Amino acid sequence: MTNKKTDYPHLIETLAKQAHQGCGLSYELFSRRFQSSIDNLIERLPEEEKGSVIAIAVKHGYEREQPDEDCRNDDERCCSHGIDFDCCPAGCADYD
Repeated sequence: MTNKKTDYPHLIETLAKQAHQGCGLSYELFSRRFQSSIDNLIERLPEEEKGSVIAIAVKHGYEREQPDEDCRNDDERCCSHGIDFDCCPAGCADYD
């Protein structure tokens, strides 16, 4: 029986690429997706691996401290993608 170590740098790079797909070049949407993926990964890790995985994820844009949601939602002219309603390529202005 072999104990195969997980290649965390490759895994995190893959998660970053997956988060980037379909985000419409919105950093806010990428960030939310990537944060969620990394948070889910970290929840399942043993304590001794969490620090090194977080350090790798930070290099790809992971933020240890989550932005304050109240501040993010202060601007009523931005859609959930973090873009002005009238400029969102997902057509959020049509649903306003």
